[in-house]
Amino acid sequence: MKDDMMIELEKKRKKFLIFLLIWLIVSVVSVAYLLGMFGLTFIQKFQMNYLLIGIVLMIVAIFLVLIVVSVKYFDKKLKKVLIAKVSQQLNLRCQYDDSAGIPEEIFKLTNFIKKYDRYTAFDNLSGYLKDDIRFSVCNAIVTEKREDNQGGYYDYFLFEGVFGMQDANEGHDFDINIVPDVKNKYMNQIVTNFKKMIGVKNIIRLENSEFERYFEVYSEDPIGARKMITAKFMEELLKARKELGASIYIMYIKKTVFFFIPNVSILKARFILFTGVTQKLIDKNVKNIKLLLNTLNNL
Repeated sequence: MKDDMMIELEKKRKKFLIFLLIWLIVSVVSVAYLLGMFGLTFIQKFQMNYLLIGIVLMIVAIFLVLIVVSVKYFDKKLKKVLIAKVSQQLNLRCQYDDSAGIPEEIFKLTNFIKKYDRYTAFDNLSGYLKDDIRFSVCNAIVTEKREDNQGGYYDYFLFEGVFGMQDANEGHDFDINIVPDVKNKYMNQIVTNFKKMIGVKNIIRLENSEFERYFEVYSEDPIGARKMITAKFMEELLKARKELGASIYIMYIKKTVFFFIPNVSILKARFILFTGVTQKLIDKNVKNIKLLLNTLNNL
């Protein structure tokens, strides 16, 4: 995105925030008036000015809809600016789409979570790593419907975090699953399902006690798995785990590497509408995406 377009977007963002503040003040004053803050009860005020009340509420509602649409617009545009700045600093060959993600059909192929009701993917970042290796990462949410005590249903989060895939450096006829060895109850649910799926008997022992403290490796081909999981790979994965502050699941399936990182987001831009694309925000996301891509480069 060109600099003049980014400057224009920043001007629009500031104007929108001013409008948002004015709308908020007018709405509060209007609601206060309707609730009888000027001497009359709400019933009396309603009986005397029901037409005025209807008009005011309609105007407030219309502007509320416009604000919601505008917030989505600015969020999308500002994230694209942020990605452009990050890509420029990291010299990335990538594309970003906030409304797209890795297709559900591919997610199902991993068997990461067999039973669920809804899969949602967004904030897709795709492109090429070193040696022209293709990659794609996105934010993903996986939920299932559960019944509450009142007989209703709610969405239970099975997974929320980063889901990604990339071409393997070399193809092979066996699968490898690297599972975090965790004590956390939420994460153990997924780990237990993994172990049921791949079989505990296929666990691989490695010559790195620190790595085995945090990860367990499963494969039907111990010799092939040990050749692929090098000392450098184990060091980089331990480093990524520490810096991301999250568990990492990795699955080598034929010629593709899949990975899942719970409770992590590709972009750290929750309040970007209010902060704008500042250098501090750019630096924060450069560090986050650089760490993620460095982890991918070592898979």
